[in-house]
Amino acid sequence: MRKKLNQVYRGFNIRARTLMLLILFTAATRCGLPVIPFLSPPERLTATIVDFEIRFEHPGVSEALSGVFRGYELYYKFYGDIRENDAVVRDIEEQFIDDDDVIQDSPRQPNPNRLTQLDYRRIRRVDQPARRPVIRIDAGDRQTDLTITLRFPEQEEDDAVFFIDDADPVALRRGVDDIDDTPKAFFPFGEQNDDGVYAAGDDDFSEELLDRLRDDRIHIAIYGLAYGLTDDFEVIYSVPEFLGRVELRI
Repeated sequence: MRKKLNQVYRGFNIRARTLMLLILFTAATRCGLPVIPFLSPPERLTATIVDFEIRFEHPGVSEALSGVFRGYELYYKFYGDIRENDAVVRDIEEQFIDDDDVIQDSPRQPNPNRLTQLDYRRIRRVDQPARRPVIRIDAGDRQTDLTITLRFPEQEEDDAVFFIDDADPVALRRGVDDIDDTPKAFFPFGEQNDDGVYAAGDDDFSEELLDRLRDDRIHIAIYGLAYGLTDDFEVIYSVPEFLGRVELRI
């Protein structure tokens, strides 16, 4: 008799807890508790490794998301072969694949945290270094498919830039500053690096890379994330998407 009463009691508890969860879920839904919107990442259009230009697509967002989505953030990292006694012990491809495995590991994270943990740095604008997102899509264009181009100039040329379709280019800089608190350029390298664009003390450019600057190839890997702002001013991101690697041969 006691056993039967216990079974009835346990059954009642399970049904009561289930009913309570259902009531709470229904109440939360009807009360309009905040739901984090899902943002799609940018879509890569170019080959994995290119000389100086990376292109990606902004897939138009829905009308419901057009008020949340703002544009794209970009992150970069320099890669060079790791050598010991003039022999390559870990090449660029191995290093990049190891990092990409971490970034893409499931469950993927809708934020740049894994990128920054792997020493990726945020690309900034020359005119407004603190502006987020670095690539802003105007409200009237957010529901439209757009092509965005990143162009990294060859040595001795001007700044890296981005432009949307045929719009005017916007100059881009690295995520480190010079002695005047101005974001450093990606180029030029210069014959002897006399302009100090790259220095051993830079957070994004190791002393080992500096030592090999004149002799080895160097890659810049680029990831992009959609950036949004909710009605209550909470920043949200898409998952990071690999956009390409620019190969530099000095």
